[in-house]
Amino acid sequence: MKNRKMTPEIAAELSKEIDAVQVVVAACDPRVRRLFRVLMSDAISRKIRMRFLGTGVGRFSLTFAKTPIAQLFSKSLEKYAKVAATSEWLCDTVHLRFADAQVVKADARHIPDDLGRFDILVTSPPYLPASSGRESYAKARAPSLIALGMRRHDEVDDLVDDSIGSMYGDGVDLKTLTECERNLVEWLRRDELRAIKAEPTARYFLDMRRAFSEMRCVMLPGAYCIVVSGKRSTFYQFSTREALYVVPSAQILADEAQSVGFEVESLQDVQLIKLNKNARPRSLDDYYETIITLRNPRSE
Repeated sequence: MKNRKMTPEIAAELSKEIDAVQVVVAACDPRVRRLFRVLMSDAISRKIRMRFLGTGVGRFSLTFAKTPIAQLFSKSLEKYAKVAATSEWLCDTVHLRFADAQVVKADARHIPDDLGRFDILVTSPPYLPASSGRESYAKARAPSLIALGMRRHDEVDDLVDDSIGSMYGDGVDLKTLTECERNLVEWLRRDELRAIKAEPTARYFLDMRRAFSEMRCVMLPGAYCIVVSGKRSTFYQFSTREALYVVPSAQILADEAQSVGFEVESLQDVQLIKLNKNARPRSLDDYYETIITLRNPRSE
């Protein structure tokens, strides 16, 4: 990592911490090894916090949690051991039977046809990439991917996201956007520093339109879809932090869902407490997320 905070000393200490957890994972019972690998990945991600910033040119922030990776791992393991014990107690004592669960590796823009249809769908899609600055989810998780043996260190620069909210992908036709979306994209194109995010922003809106359409295909008539989104995204003047352009992100997503046939039941704003008072710009401004409640019509 080409970052002034990643000194050789810190890199060596992090490698030592990761090695210690890898030994535990390798020696564990094969029946729980996948769980241990997930907990190791989570511990590394919470220890090494990498977040892309700015206008999409690869600049990122890097911070390190004070808690050692082994301690983060053991705390998670203790937590899930209690969860497993509680589940077993509920089954034995009150004869509670949990529904079957399934993990599917798929794309929300192309949901498999054989999943069936459901009564409720709860999701939190990537937020508007033009202000989130997270150009690559894969690169941000590079330390975990390397530790799990899923990528080599010399392959990190080749990681490219094909996810919703990615900076990468093919061109888009602006005529397919709504007026609100098109106005934002054209504004970005006129801004010298932000022009790089114009096309990814347009693609984000169209990706979300496709995702909402796919969601409807796996929902029963009358089923509910709950979507958590940032309420708005704001572009600031870099020097003065003056708000230049405010994007009603949640309303745009609700409109996109409605355009593919969903009924919009409500938009409920929830204020969040900012943990990082040093975040910039305008770190002390109130921040809201919005719970968008959608419903699949009972009949077409």
